[in-house]
Amino acid sequence: MPAAITISCPHCDKQLKAPADIVGKKIRCKSCNEAFVAREAVDEVDEVDEVDEVEDVEEVEEAPRKKPKPKAKPAPKKPEPPKKDDKPKPAGDDDANPYGLTGLEESARCPHCAAEMLSEDAIVCVECGYNTQSREKGSTRKTIEHTGGDVFLWILPGILYAILSILIIVWFIIHWGPLHDWMGGDAAIKNGEWGVMIAHQSARIWITVPLCFLLFSSTWFAIKRLAFDNSPPEIEKK
Repeated sequence: MPAAITISCPHCDKQLKAPADIVGKKIRCKSCNEAFVAREAVDEVDEVDEVDEVEDVEEVEEAPRKKPKPKAKPAPKKPEPPKKDDKPKPAGDDDANPYGLTGLEESARCPHCAAEMLSEDAIVCVECGYNTQSREKGSTRKTIEHTGGDVFLWILPGILYAILSILIIVWFIIHWGPLHDWMGGDAAIKNGEWGVMIAHQSARIWITVPLCFLLFSSTWFAIKRLAFDNSPPEIEKK
């Protein structure tokens, strides 16, 4: 025996009786002719011996939903023809200004960061420290400060070589001057005194030639160390 339930119309509040399987379906009230979804009224369920058809209600069939038609794709726009310039271009110069530039800035720029240099003759960029002559970017280092003792030990070889050069020059003056007479002259040579042979003419040449090379080397080292490289090398602090 199918059970009967009581359904209340939400529009006219009329109590309707219908089978239990009608719940959830869309029905129409024959009293007010309005459609609504069937809901069972609370605490108002009756059982009858037989229910063959719905009383005072009519089931409504929902119309199938129409699928939306796909939107037609817009037709591609045709490219606009290029506009002709009213002003005639100069003869023989079709690309006089291809990018439409209206002004040019001709100030000096840093080749590394493109920052503006202080002047046309500036060498170092104040923004990034790039040196336009050495093609290197400036950097900072921590070095150990040299004391007076370090500087003296550095220039001490130059002082010693300078003294050596002076002694060689003094030796040349004495050797080619009064040394022959101081040793006894030609008479001492005739007497066979070997000590005076150092003042002989031939001995002077053989002694002077190697001393000239020594004089040149010592003088060059002394000038380089005392004049051009008179400070010890920097020691980077770790």
